Amino acid sequence: MLDSNIRGLFKRVEYQIANLKGLFSKNEKQMLDNVNEFKKDNEEFKDNQKFELASHINDDQNPHKVTKAQVGLDKVDNVKQASSEEFNIHINNKNNPHGTTKDQVGLDNVENVLQASKEEFDIHLEDKSNPHSVTKLQIGLDNVDNIKQAAKTDFDNHIKDKMLHVSESEKSKWDNAQLYKLTQDSGERKSLPLVVNGNDVLSLPPGSYYSTGQYLSNMPNPSDLSWFNIDVGQAETRKDIHLIRSTDNTHWFGTVHTDGVFKGWERLLAEKDLKSSWIEVTLVTGTTKHFAGNPLTFSIRQNSLHLRGSFEGIPANDTVIARFAQKPSGTTVFGGATVGTFGTARMSLGVDGSLKFDGLDTNDNSKVTRVEINELIPLW
Repeated sequence: MLDSNIRGLFKRVEYQIANLKGLFSKNEKQMLDNVNEFKKDNEEFKDNQKFELASHINDDQNPHKVTKAQVGLDKVDNVKQASSEEFNIHINNKNNPHGTTKDQVGLDNVENVLQASKEEFDIHLEDKSNPHSVTKLQIGLDNVDNIKQAAKTDFDNHIKDKMLHVSESEKSKWDNAQLYKLTQDSGERKSLPLVVNGNDVLSLPPGSYYSTGQYLSNMPNPSDLSWFNIDVGQAETRKDIHLIRSTDNTHWFGTVHTDGVFKGWERLLAEKDLKSSWIEVTLVTGTTKHFAGNPLTFSIRQNSLHLRGSFEGIPANDTVIARFAQKPSGTTVFGGATVGTFGTARMSLGVDGSLKFDGLDTNDNSKVTRVEINELIPLW
């Protein structure tokens, strides 16, 4: 039973396989027909493309519309060119075919004359006898004399002669010397020009000078006509100026600071200014007389006049009893004590140095026997 079933199964399988083979054979034939059709169409397409490509390649009528600008010939004109033969004939034409002038080639100043031959030119070049008659002036030697020069050995000997040539150390010493003259060549002070008020002391450059007062301006005392020695030092805008009156050794100094402003005159105090030396006053004859027990004396100290002492024999009012060389800048009025009766005597020292008795103010002027003075008068 089993065998019959198996044989039945095989039969069915064989039948199905047979059906499949038939179906496959049918499809295979159809596929081959399609492939052959495709091959035919492909061959026809390739033949057609080959024909069109060949036609395009053989097209010499500029199928792509290329312009002369695209090939870098935009400046070339579409004109007929000379043949190679014509061009070569033109090139070999040595008869100035273009009619070129000497001006066009930069030779407008060249004359159409016969030039020297190479041989003549070479002979001229070798001529060392001054064929052009050149003068020493033309070559910048017009100051040179036509004389024999020293031999090299003579020149070398001269260079080595230390008696004729200074040493480097000596030359350096001279080169580093002060170039500005502070004095005369003799070392003495320089005299200032003799022009009344013509030399401004504050404007003098560094140096040592001398002059009298009438030729100087901006002095401590403009009316002082004495001889003065003047020393000026300077550092940039700053100055120091020293004046020494040679008659009595009085010394003034002044400075100009960085602001360019003069700081005024100051007088140096000497030893004599600090000493109290009393001198008897010289009285005008016939006016009064010194009191023997305490005569009238004076002393000059630190620019001040000191008066001390007594005179007797009362003079008339407004009588000048003495004259001083030292003078105040303004009239100075002062008083003295009277002896004999209570009161004061009015005195004055004028700008001309005159010491004057002006009058009395007492209980009884007739009883006054003398006048006592003890006064300090500034002289500035």
